[in-house]
Amino acid sequence: MSEFSEYRYHSAQPVHDDLYLWQAVERELLSRVPKKGSIIELGCGNGLNARKMSALGFSVTATDASVSAIECAGSNSDSIRFETASVYDPLHERYGVFDCVVTLDVIEHLYAPRALARLAFNLLKPGGVAMISTPYHGWLKNTLIAATNRFDAHADPLWDNGHIKLFSRATIRALLGEAGFEELSLQRLGRIPVLAKSMLVVVQRPC
Repeated sequence: MSEFSEYRYHSAQPVHDDLYLWQAVERELLSRVPKKGSIIELGCGNGLNARKMSALGFSVTATDASVSAIECAGSNSDSIRFETASVYDPLHERYGVFDCVVTLDVIEHLYAPRALARLAFNLLKPGGVAMISTPYHGWLKNTLIAATNRFDAHADPLWDNGHIKLFSRATIRALLGEAGFEELSLQRLGRIPVLAKSMLVVVQRPC
């Protein structure tokens, strides 16, 4: 296996500060997903958010393409099932359908993000919701990044397995609408909205 064939994890500790994102996800989960409902997390990394969702009382299946991520996530339990799996595979045929799909800061790493959107749709029960986050990009933020000569650091082509898709509100909406989703909310999170760090989009599979 190539040294750069997967996004590497080394522990189950947080890899960056995303509390602002988790707080928004938690609010949405508690307001939109049935109590003790079923969730699948696509791209779970080292399992940190899967464990948080389990602690809220949900039944969680968590997948990641990175072997090291699943190794760091730890063993399966009664409330969490961790498995190595790719978002390019038909996971609905393996796992069935869920009340909720969560995928946080994954879609920007994919060569073919439509595959993730289609998979999330297929993994949901009618009326189920998907929560998808990705770094926010917009005209003013992009202009400031370029004007301050920060584009190389921001996009960082030297980051192996890093970000290769930069989404605006228009493009993430277009992608999810094309997959058949109905939008419930779109929040810009971290900093003021026009300079936000992230977007959290909540969409629903029609009943």
